[in-house]
Amino acid sequence: PASKGDDSSNEIGARKLLLSCGPNEFVAEWQAQQERWLKVAHANLRPGGTATLMIVDADRGPNDEVVIDNLQSTLKAAKAIGFTVVGTATIRRAKYDPTRGGAGMGRSEHLVHLRRAR
Repeated sequence: PASKGDDSSNEIGARKLLLSCGPNEFVAEWQAQQERWLKVAHANLRPGGTATLMIVDADRGPNDEVVIDNLQSTLKAAKAIGFTVVGTATIRRAKYDPTRGGAGMGRSEHLVHLRRAR
């Protein structure tokens, strides 16, 4: 069944969901969506197989608040379904500066390397 956050693009954590419900409901739905897609990835790996994910920090909420720590959310979901976290790496981004032509968009990027148990 479709979740409340599903739309035509099947975007996880769609901004319209954040705007349509409270932060607690959004975080719970986000975490459920994370676990659903990671469960499918886990099932498609052979035992011992690995997956490397690139995730980006989320936009802020309607009042400029940080709603979800994407890295911690991903790690929590991965561990919940049986992945082992092999390692992570983060590139912290500078604040957005329009004089730099969009460089440094103000979002950090994370790599997460996961392994399915043997």
